[in-house]
Amino acid sequence: MVIDKKLVIKEYLDIIKEFDKENEGIKLFFPRLDRDVTVKFNHLIKIPFSVHPDTLNVSVPLDPNNIKEFIELPTLSDFLDDPSKINKYLLILRQWRK
Repeated sequence: MVIDKKLVIKEYLDIIKEFDKENEGIKLFFPRLDRDVTVKFNHLIKIPFSVHPDTLNVSVPLDPNNIKEFIELPTLSDFLDDPSKINKYLLILRQWRK
C-alpha cells in the first residue's frame, strides 16, 4: 500500500486542528528538527504524534501510571479511520503538561 505523503500531511494537520481548536497546544505537535532528522531519513522525531515514515506508527504519549496496559502502537490509519481514538492520548499529553 502506497500512501501519498501530501495526503498524510493534510490528514495529520486536519486531525491536529480538529482536536486543538483553540490552537493553544498546536505548536507542541510540530517537529523541532535536529541535525540527524535533517540528514538521516531513518531518524524518527520522538515527539507525540509524529508518524514513522515506513511503518506509519504514530508516536503517542504514555501514561506512566498504566504503562503495563500499553499493548500496541496506533497507526496513522487507526486515527484516520476513527479520529476519536486520539482522544485518550491527548488526555495523557495534557496530564504530562501539568
